[in-house]
Amino acid sequence: MATLGTFTAGQMLTAAELNDIGTFTSFTPSWTGITGGTGASNTGQYCIVNKILYIRVRYVLGTGGSFTATPTMTLPASSTMAGSPIMVWIPSMAGTANDSGVASYSLSILPATTTTIRPYVQTASGTYVTLATLVNATVPFTWGVNDYLEIAGWVQIA
Repeated sequence: MATLGTFTAGQMLTAAELNDIGTFTSFTPSWTGITGGTGASNTGQYCIVNKILYIRVRYVLGTGGSFTATPTMTLPASSTMAGSPIMVWIPSMAGTANDSGVASYSLSILPATTTTIRPYVQTASGTYVTLATLVNATVPFTWGVNDYLEIAGWVQIA
């Protein structure tokens, strides 16, 4: 079967190939800066349609889990962000930092490299919403058991 986006003129498409368009694949996101702890959950799904990567991920901390640095996630399927310009801020991706049972905080997603992304906390302390800082062990709250980080959206890839 041909990979989506690699079909050639005159090629016959099968029902199976057409049905695969928009099908999400489960994956375990690759993160740095997070120690999950006992009972942690790190799940995700992605779909590639032509040169667009759609993702949704959730990392739930377990007992003893923490952020050891700014959480940074590697894009799945050996994907590399592309396009012109490559965005400094990825408006098509967003996130949530959830302090279990307390509050949720809106996140912006920015590339760390062409293959990795990082969450930034948004703040509304002035007239306009701005990026405050990278998420870390104490921003936007002190992370603990059952707190979770979610990211969803899409990005153009090579």
